[in-house]
Amino acid sequence: MTRIDSRPKLMIVPLGLLLLVQAATAAPVVTSITPEEVQSGDVLEVKGSGFKGTREVLFVSGVAVKQAKFKVIADDHLEIVFPEFYRGTGSASIVVVGMDSVTVAMSNKMKTVDVNSGSRVSAPFVNVLKDGIVHHDSGAIAVIQDGGLVAKSHGSGVCFVKSNGTLAEFGGAIIFHEQGAIFGPKLQSMKTPPKLIAVHEITISPNVDPVRIKTPDLPRPFTRQPPVLAAITPAMAIPGDIVVLSGRNLGHVNKVLFVDLARGAVEAGFKPVHDDVLRVEVPQGVTRRQLIVVMNPMGIAVNITENPPPPFQTLDRQAAHQEMFNSATFMVEYVRAGQIESSGGGSRIFVIAKGGTVTRAGGGCCFFVRNGGRLSSEFGGGCTIFHEPGAVVPTAAVKNPPAGLMNFEVVKIIYSEHPLHLDIGHRF
Repeated sequence: MTRIDSRPKLMIVPLGLLLLVQAATAAPVVTSITPEEVQSGDVLEVKGSGFKGTREVLFVSGVAVKQAKFKVIADDHLEIVFPEFYRGTGSASIVVVGMDSVTVAMSNKMKTVDVNSGSRVSAPFVNVLKDGIVHHDSGAIAVIQDGGLVAKSHGSGVCFVKSNGTLAEFGGAIIFHEQGAIFGPKLQSMKTPPKLIAVHEITISPNVDPVRIKTPDLPRPFTRQPPVLAAITPAMAIPGDIVVLSGRNLGHVNKVLFVDLARGAVEAGFKPVHDDVLRVEVPQGVTRRQLIVVMNPMGIAVNITENPPPPFQTLDRQAAHQEMFNSATFMVEYVRAGQIESSGGGSRIFVIAKGGTVTRAGGGCCFFVRNGGRLSSEFGGGCTIFHEPGAVVPTAAVKNPPAGLMNFEVVKIIYSEHPLHLDIGHRF
């Protein structure tokens, strides 16, 4: 681990602008935000204190981080124009960056995690980490206090690390940290590391709920059909880019997931344009070729096919019919009937049809299980499961999922007619 230190002069880097500040100013505090429900272009009134030195205002929704235009009316009053947000979680938390300090607003539902409260955080609100180690895999913002350690945080775009707090791994865009914060070696070796912003003080503005992002009006009524994916453009992007998904029944999508087989499912921000067009923001931290899952109340669409495209390999093991298709950076195994074990190590995708059974698989896998398909309990951590009603999945995966496992029961799984590729690059 590396401890972040500084000289007597405080160094602050607010979103790319380097400032040297010798004298501390009053830390900003948010006490209220109105209105509570907003859409792009709406003006919010923010009350509190310490706003005269405001340098930046951010809104954070899951992995998405947006800068907002603002005007300082008085030390206790900000006017803010809500940015265009690709809704993912349906709400956004405000972060106010002052001259030498930063505050994050959190609701009264915030959770304090200590050494006696377990090792997994899944609640969709801000968390304060005091003592102990946490594998933080939700979309909540983590505020790591003195003595706290987050082993992994990939669900939020922003993290806050106070003096003597430790962050080992982070998949978001920005880390605010005080002097003496400690970071793991993985953060320093990333191809596209998060932006480090040093501040004198990190504070929490309590009892302030995130603003709710209004669902946009759509030109077509809900068809009560599952989504269908037909195209992804462009075929290559980097985190933060906007890609366009085309197909059908996309107007009432309620979640878009990028399934990174090394880290699990990451929620992406999105915005329906028409019932057949969806604009999606590529989440921070994702790499390589991406498996994309689009969800609405009637089912999911995924950018792989139900039948393997050529070339593929047909295997017969344990009286099972299994077809394998190597899709550049991940392996797709098509399990038709009978019972199989995974044919090797490494991350892979399993398409399990009615009558097919997977009895054992390694970690970092993703499973799509049709009605009548079966998945045993012998698989490694970091897996994601999508299954239709009538599919047999381990009870523990549904009632008490272990750390790193995500499970979704969906009405229907809709595969693409042909593979739809999205390769993720990185900025140099």
